[in-house]
Amino acid sequence: MVFSDAAGRWLEYANLSRREKTARFRRSKVAILVSFFGAMRLREINPTRIEYFQRRRTATVASATVNAEWWILRAILKRFGAWTEVHAQISRPLPVQKESRGRALSAQERQNLLACAERNSRWKRELLPIIVLALHTGLRSGELRGIRLRDIFLDAEPRARLAIRRASTKTAAGERLVMLDKSAVAALRVLLIISHGRGARRPEHFLFPRYIRGGGWDPQRNQGTWTTGWRSLRRAAGLADLRFHDLRHTYITMGAEGGVALDVMMRQVGHINPTQTRDYVHIGESAVSDAVEVIEKRFEQTS
Repeated sequence: MVFSDAAGRWLEYANLSRREKTARFRRSKVAILVSFFGAMRLREINPTRIEYFQRRRTATVASATVNAEWWILRAILKRFGAWTEVHAQISRPLPVQKESRGRALSAQERQNLLACAERNSRWKRELLPIIVLALHTGLRSGELRGIRLRDIFLDAEPRARLAIRRASTKTAAGERLVMLDKSAVAALRVLLIISHGRGARRPEHFLFPRYIRGGGWDPQRNQGTWTTGWRSLRRAAGLADLRFHDLRHTYITMGAEGGVALDVMMRQVGHINPTQTRDYVHIGESAVSDAVEVIEKRFEQTS
């Protein structure tokens, strides 16, 4: 049996009674594996070829991503009796460094990032409003991509808002209404014009339609990722180590430094316990300095 056939049969079996989000994840990983191993017979997929695949993939994506693909490859081979004792002894997932807690952008870094996106016509049109929306709402990448037109309420009172549905959140507690500031509303208006031009007109259509190879857009499927453009932009801005998720860290930190109550911030960003939110806070020196001044004045007033 060739790998492409085995992978297709495994998907049919593995995705029975699974959430669409899980099925979508598996399909995307299988597509990558098929592009590499597709024409090979299962018995030809040995540890040496698997290691070569891992090396090739780590040139463009993180080790954790390659490991997710490795586990699915292993599952397919095991399903059809092609995962041998030799595979088990030699082939291993890649070592993954423990991920840092992330960080918040400084004011200068924020300015550099936005100014850099502004100078490039493509980044300005396609990436800048996404970054502004993430920076001013704390939304995760998956939550942004899951927004449908029916979830956007720009004329709501007393404040514009977004409905984040269960399908795009990490947990059931993540389903929520996200209140929007002026910058987020302005970014959404730009994104709505873009999505309308790509055929998104019905309430169930996605704000970020998926591009179909060969041309055209499918508004009933959401965009898979914007990793390539984001990687190029952050390097151009001198922020090569910046993760998209750090925009969420920045939003939560800005709230903490501005005195937003912890339980209020938890509701806005969809956290289920205070520890989660505290892990996203990276208080800067200026905020600590201001706090010291406030405490000093308090002492003076009460002495």
